[in-house]
Amino acid sequence: MDSSNIEALSDAGAQRALLEFWDRAPASLWVGGRPSNAEAEMVVGEVGFEADGDVEQFRAEVVDNANDPLRGAAARAILIELEAIPELQGVVHDSVSAAEEAHLAPIPLIIGAIVFLMASYKKLELKRSTAKAADGATSTSTEFSLETRDPKELIEGVEAFVKSKLTGLLG
Repeated sequence: MDSSNIEALSDAGAQRALLEFWDRAPASLWVGGRPSNAEAEMVVGEVGFEADGDVEQFRAEVVDNANDPLRGAAARAILIELEAIPELQGVVHDSVSAAEEAHLAPIPLIIGAIVFLMASYKKLELKRSTAKAADGATSTSTEFSLETRDPKELIEGVEAFVKSKLTGLLG
């Protein structure tokens, strides 16, 4: 699978794939564990009090107004970025495959908060370490985590994402 598979996803398929990623990614990806849906909604709500300009417009469109084309475009951009990380490729591929299966249920409302939060992550921190055993064999381990931020940093992250990935999609 390559990014063309992700780019080919419909808006609904991209949103479902991002939801699948949210559920399937190791909880260790987030410092302190994956936020619950209630925590995600609370953080996005807090940011809404401080955000303005493109960030507030993006938040309003993906969270309040359920703008499916914008949610889909953002989800595809996020998935492409995640897929470029070798340690996350398997999770992204599984998420896209699961999303491509037929779904009759509507997309859960939490997708707006998830799109907003995932768009805010400016940095995925990777720590690779190599150890050499007594027998000469080497092993490599990788730790990765999404950095946590205060509302100001979330706003900065979303602003950078909107400007770099969604130019022209906000009115």
